[in-house]
Amino acid sequence: MIVVLATLFACGVIVLLFLLDYDRKAKVSAAIWLPIIWLSLALSRSVSAWTAAFGATQTGGQSAGGVDAVQMLADGSPLDRNVLTALLAVGVLVLISRQSQVLKIVQASPWVTLFVLYCGLSLVWSDYPEVGFKRWIRTQGHVIMVLVVLTEKDRVAAMKQLLSRIGFLLIPLSILFIRYYPTLGRYYDIWVFRPSPSGVATNKNELGMLCLVCGLGAVWRLILEFQGPRLAGRLRRAVSQLALLAMTVWLFYTANSATSLACFLLGSGLIFARGLGPFAKSKKGAHILAGATLGLAFTALFLDSSGLLVSLVGRDATLTGRTEIWDVALALSGNPLTGVGFGSYWHGERLKKIWDIYWFHPVQAHSGYLEMYLNIGFIGLALLAMVILAGYQNLAKGFRQDMEFGRLKLAFFVVAIIYNATEAAFGGSIWFLLLLSIIAVPSNRPSAAAPKMEQIPLEVATDPMRRTVGI
Repeated sequence: MIVVLATLFACGVIVLLFLLDYDRKAKVSAAIWLPIIWLSLALSRSVSAWTAAFGATQTGGQSAGGVDAVQMLADGSPLDRNVLTALLAVGVLVLISRQSQVLKIVQASPWVTLFVLYCGLSLVWSDYPEVGFKRWIRTQGHVIMVLVVLTEKDRVAAMKQLLSRIGFLLIPLSILFIRYYPTLGRYYDIWVFRPSPSGVATNKNELGMLCLVCGLGAVWRLILEFQGPRLAGRLRRAVSQLALLAMTVWLFYTANSATSLACFLLGSGLIFARGLGPFAKSKKGAHILAGATLGLAFTALFLDSSGLLVSLVGRDATLTGRTEIWDVALALSGNPLTGVGFGSYWHGERLKKIWDIYWFHPVQAHSGYLEMYLNIGFIGLALLAMVILAGYQNLAKGFRQDMEFGRLKLAFFVVAIIYNATEAAFGGSIWFLLLLSIIAVPSNRPSAAAPKMEQIPLEVATDPMRRTVGI
């Protein structure tokens, strides 16, 4: 009976949050549901995992080992593939209807295009081109969904709906699952030998990622509501975001995901500080904030040999064994210039050798930059660096013109850079956030141009003397 009441209460909370945040003046198309569904799946579970959730045994996402496990990892699920292909197809149709805007965005972000094309080209020398191609297509899905968001008429309203609707649905469900549906909301953690919370995700790190994205969105929305103009419904929208933030903080405490929590604190500090006196509307102030945050993270991760700073979030100097995995992965790397091909490193004989060394069977390098090097080499890593540098320039250009969205994009940018230091996330939801922050979007504001010829009377336009004297 208690479980039924808790379920009804959670559903009521979800409906109430949606009602409190509703804004009938928001000019956002129904196409925004495509990235909402896409990112919701990326932040929770795959479709096949959801369909099997009520009968599946939770294993924390770790593979069982052996040749069959390696092959299953490469093949994936036909159901997931079909659903994601359908979402991509509809997303492409939406972008075709907005092709003029899409072309402008693509032209304004050439390094992103070049990086995407190089990743596809690397499949030519891949040992497992079919596997790499599937993963490349899925990664491009993030690009398509980001373009759907950025081509909305009101990009700020689109971002508000994207982050809020995901949070309103997945955060309360995570609490419900953890408290009242342990077979759904918990998994057996092989590191601590006991059940650990996962919520709607598959393990605590993925739950931390969900909290990171939704938490930053809630902080951003709260600051906009209190610092922005006094619009109708301001109080109820602030209440919905405050409730979402409170639930997210509880989940952070429950999940104990150090990387996500540290990124959340740094990102929230950036969003808040960006609106303070010396940093508000100042490009130099934004540079100082971004540089200081990245410098602090870099020092904690790589320069603090004592491990004092990382110990503040419950980790040791080896970053929970990540440095050992980095050494093993580098020892089995391929061509240093070109890598082994996009999405092809963690497969086949190479993967089996690593699994023979590590009983917990890692499937990533736990560093986005090392992951890029292993798959696409120094050339790909250099292109990624150009994507980041050019993207930051695009971000900096919009600091003054786009303050509302700009402070969130700055937080997303810095968080993505830091997060990938200890997790390989350039192909997942963090890649989605990075693309949102760095892709250049031409301004929709009309420029002050000279009057069009057809607006001038014909007799004036054809008479030089009358045009000169303004008759």
